[in-house]
Amino acid sequence: MPHPPPPITPRCMALWIALSGAVILLNKWILLTFPFPLALGVTHMAFCSLLSAACVRSGLVEAAPMPISVY
Repeated sequence: MPHPPPPITPRCMALWIALSGAVILLNKWILLTFPFPLALGVTHMAFCSLLSAACVRSGLVEAAPMPISVY
């Protein structure tokens, strides 16, 4: 009788830990070759904002409704 497959949760956790470690090592390498963390953070946020706006305008995702009191 075949064994049931293991639940997806441990696989997701292992993938999360592996990807997190990879991002940490990538950031360490980037900061060794580009020693300006503020500029790196600003560039990251600008790229995320532009990519998000492009996704909303192209119709890939729908913008979340946000009243001015929350904004």
